[in-house]
Amino acid sequence: MSYKRKIKNFLLFPAVQLSLIFSGFLISLTTFTIFWLNLRNTFQQLEMIGQQLKFNPEGGYFKLLVSQQNLIYKNLLLFGLLGALISALVLLMLSHKVVGPIYRLQHYFESIIQNDGKLPPEPLTFRRFDFFGRLAQTINVALKNLKK
Repeated sequence: MSYKRKIKNFLLFPAVQLSLIFSGFLISLTTFTIFWLNLRNTFQQLEMIGQQLKFNPEGGYFKLLVSQQNLIYKNLLLFGLLGALISALVLLMLSHKVVGPIYRLQHYFESIIQNDGKLPPEPLTFRRFDFFGRLAQTINVALKNLKK
């Protein structure tokens, strides 16, 4: 199986699937940015408190503050990237449940067109966990009634 074929399997309708993934990424990025800015504001307030209390700028309070800030930012970045990756994978899987039935429906009707309106021998089916499961049944009943 070629590399192009593998990508095609993941992206049946690239415009739809990529826009879902991109939307999820934007939501993650917005949440990450808001959280980052709030943390930065919190550390600035803690620094101001230390200055107001006239703590030694080279002392333990400020060293602890800097080390905690670096640790939290590093972890936030790591988990933000991990969260974005997980979000993209989940949205890809969910998008398959949405676009998979549309893809099968399109090919089913294309086969009817290619056979001059003759119905395929097998009824239209979707995968077990696809969304719109009843749609296939409805279309099969409708096409059967039209055939009569």
